[in-house]
Amino acid sequence: MIFFGLGGKSLPLGEVGMKSCNRCGDFRPFRAGLSYRYFRLYFIFGVVTKKTYFVACNVCGQGMLLDKHQVDSALVKDPIPFMDRWGLATFGLGIVTVVAALALA
Repeated sequence: MIFFGLGGKSLPLGEVGMKSCNRCGDFRPFRAGLSYRYFRLYFIFGVVTKKTYFVACNVCGQGMLLDKHQVDSALVKDPIPFMDRWGLATFGLGIVTVVAALALA
């Protein structure tokens, strides 16, 4: 039986300073974040299907989307956990390794 699922998470990336909020009408602190969707096999082995970076007001939540290519190049380390990013590839590599070991035995 094959178990699979879809899901999503949102990760905080930190404060970006004070900006003018269109909804609040005042200078407010803003934060950056990342929302992503993933596909998982057996609840462990995942792969990211969609990434969205955003900046949002800390008070009302109103914000805007950011260009993912610019943010990806500015980040030092990818904030998405390893098994959410490369879990499915790791699973595939494990299957190939087992099949190769059995073929050589």
